[in-house]
Amino acid sequence: MHARGVEQWQDGYPTEEIIRSDIEQNHCYTMHYDDAIMGVMVISFDGEPTYQCIYEGQWITDGDSFGVVHRMAISDEFVGRGLAKEAFAFAENLAKEKAVASVRVDTHRDNVVMNQLLRKIGYTYCGIIYLLNGKERLAYEKRV
Repeated sequence: MHARGVEQWQDGYPTEEIIRSDIEQNHCYTMHYDDAIMGVMVISFDGEPTYQCIYEGQWITDGDSFGVVHRMAISDEFVGRGLAKEAFAFAENLAKEKAVASVRVDTHRDNVVMNQLLRKIGYTYCGIIYLLNGKERLAYEKRV
C-alpha cells in the first residue's frame, strides 16, 4: 500500500498480537496454492464497536445482524487473478450460512483499489466511520 501512496497499514498495523487473536478466535481465513498463502481476510460476526456511529450517511440494514470483513490482503504474487472478489464471495456465503443480513467493511479513503472493488462487487458506500485511534475510514455494506 505504501507503494500506491496509501497510509493504511503503515504504522505497524496489524500487529502480531492482532493477527494471533484473529487466528485464536477462528476469524482468520486464508487462500492457498500449494504451500503459498495467496490471500488472507478476517471475517467476524461478533459486531464492530466502531460501526456503532456512522457519519455523513447510514447503514443499509439496522441492528447487529451483520458480518465484518477486516484485514483483507492478497499477496503481490497473486494480484490480478480475481482472488479478492472470490474472498468477498466467500465472506458473503458465510454470512448467508449464519443467517445475517449483510456484510460490512471499511477502508482508507486513498485505497482506490479497494474502494473500486467494493463498488464493483455490489457494496454500497454508506458513510464515514472512525477507528478507535480516531482515523477516518469509508464504510460499505452489502445485503446478503
